[in-house]
Amino acid sequence: MFMPDQRLHSELDLLLATAQVDQRMPSVSACVFRDGEILWERVLGVADVPTSRPATADDVYRIGSITKTFTAVLVMQLVDAERLELDAPLRTYLPEAPVGPTIRMALSHLTGLQREPPGEIWESMEPPSREELIAGLEDAELVLRPAEQWHYVDPYTDTVRDEPDPECRGSSRVSSSIAASAPEPRYS
Repeated sequence: MFMPDQRLHSELDLLLATAQVDQRMPSVSACVFRDGEILWERVLGVADVPTSRPATADDVYRIGSITKTFTAVLVMQLVDAERLELDAPLRTYLPEAPVGPTIRMALSHLTGLQREPPGEIWESMEPPSREELIAGLEDAELVLRPAEQWHYVDPYTDTVRDEPDPECRGSSRVSSSIAASAPEPRYS
């Protein structure tokens, strides 16, 4: 079992506190874990600025598009474990996906689909739920031919949302539920 020394804990504390101040974040939460064991965890600041409610390890933060990197790593781990095929059509694992694009294309922003999920997300500023996002994939407009040109797109990587990590008591991370529940490929 790896046990970081107190000096490392102090360095991580300083890095987190410095980042909070430098980035002007009301709160920040960080957790380091290995093999399901929490090695270090800190929470600084307030979760709700108007009420000054202190942040806790149970608060969940929206972390936006950086989750695409984590999602790609998760997907590649599933590919390495032979639970996903990189060149399989998205429909193999997500029946609502349009015909054509593969997992590789989705990770590379080569699906040819519209950038944002169908709907009025920018007008309402209300993102769709995971279920709404998946259901809306059938209505996604193909703006380019798949694999023809790079075109930033959210819907596929956003179907794996950032959720609380039970091993990190609420610290935000990309859900590992896809890894735990990746279905066996369906070929038609």
